[in-house]
Amino acid sequence: MFALIRMWVFFKKKAMKKLLIILFTVFIFISWFTLDESKGYEVEYRVELKNSPSENSKPRSSAILKVREQIDNLRLILKSSGQRGVFKVLEEMSISHNDRLMKRIALSALNLNSDFYSSVASNESIRVKEFDGVKYGIKSQMSDIQWNLTSEKKVVSGYTCYKALTTTKFTDRKGQTSNIEIIAWYAPTLSLPFGPKNYGGLPGLILELHEGEDRISYYVEKILLDKKITDKELSMPKVDRVVSEQEYLNIVNNISTKFDNYLKKN
Repeated sequence: MFALIRMWVFFKKKAMKKLLIILFTVFIFISWFTLDESKGYEVEYRVELKNSPSENSKPRSSAILKVREQIDNLRLILKSSGQRGVFKVLEEMSISHNDRLMKRIALSALNLNSDFYSSVASNESIRVKEFDGVKYGIKSQMSDIQWNLTSEKKVVSGYTCYKALTTTKFTDRKGQTSNIEIIAWYAPTLSLPFGPKNYGGLPGLILELHEGEDRISYYVEKILLDKKITDKELSMPKVDRVVSEQEYLNIVNNISTKFDNYLKKN
């Protein structure tokens, strides 16, 4: 009797082992075909350009009002699988030629005429931008942003967020460089180290961000959790040159100087 029980247990263990092997094989097989897809986040932001007191007192032309309208209508999207993220302008399905032109001016004014690709594994953030017929990948390190984490908190879109601060260099169109303060509100319960543009490296998703006291602010509009994100959506397109921020700035300045000299001679 005991011999029969031992035999039954033996064959049951073998059957379970075979079943586990089969299940593991099926899992690997399925993984091969779904490797380019993962559950991730899709976050939508709106942007707000703030006026200085002097600008508020000035009359505005119709062109400026139209650019302002495009800024108000802008929506930006962050997609991430957790390890990688891409931040870009949400494209509109139908838009007139004039509105498209105003939108380009708005994006240029906000320095949003680039797509931003970030990776936790490589600690890199690369913004892809075309200039003078060349597509550049402008590389920076995520860890270069030195955040000062504070205990100050507030609720943003139903999530408890904490305040973090840093400073960054800003170069205007005249080549003047100044330091501006960046304020980020991040949600630790959303374990995603990304945010608007190339701002990231915080222990949570950035839901609100301010670039300077009187400049540009980003506010979360919508958060989709467990969103299927494909590898293609997160993959950076091919670029002609990969450069640092300083190298790109030198390229732009050199070409601008040559163009100015050409205009003076002619």
